[in-house]
Amino acid sequence: MRDTAYSLGHFLGSLAPLAIGIAVSFWLRKRRGGDKLPGWPIIVGLVLTILSCTGATRSQAATAPKIRVVSYSEPANGLTEAKMTPEFLQALNDSWAESYRQSRPDKAIDPGLSFAPHYVNYPERRLAVVEMRLNQVAIGAAVFGLVGNNFTRVICLDRAGAAVDLRTGECGQKIREVFGVSIPAGERG
Repeated sequence: MRDTAYSLGHFLGSLAPLAIGIAVSFWLRKRRGGDKLPGWPIIVGLVLTILSCTGATRSQAATAPKIRVVSYSEPANGLTEAKMTPEFLQALNDSWAESYRQSRPDKAIDPGLSFAPHYVNYPERRLAVVEMRLNQVAIGAAVFGLVGNNFTRVICLDRAGAAVDLRTGECGQKIREVFGVSIPAGERG
């Protein structure tokens, strides 16, 4: 039996990241002047929607894994590492931060919450990393990069608000599996 009710208001509030992702896709399409919608904002919004819905009851949260790790890919549609500019990184950061904030309309956002984007460069690839930090501790991260002809992301979130290590555990393992590289010890996260 559920300890708390999963209200319609909470459900609709949980759809906010997806709605923002769709809006960002339309905005990017208009800005670029193309016919195709870029899918990455929608995917990020969908992932955040799913993650916000999974903690609907205390009983679910008690049995859920501590760290949630998901990965998604979509066609790169002309995105190259040369186009992974500081402006592109900032757009990823802004999209993820806004989606997270919109996914929690009924809950106060901790004033210590911040988002920190940076690139990690390797000889064979470039990864964009956006960390979600609470009081300077990375409690979540999204790692974006090109794999073949796909734009791929690995998202790691700690449900309890503890530090997420991009180098070890489930998150580090998924990053190695998907991108074929390990995050260096000197990098944040």
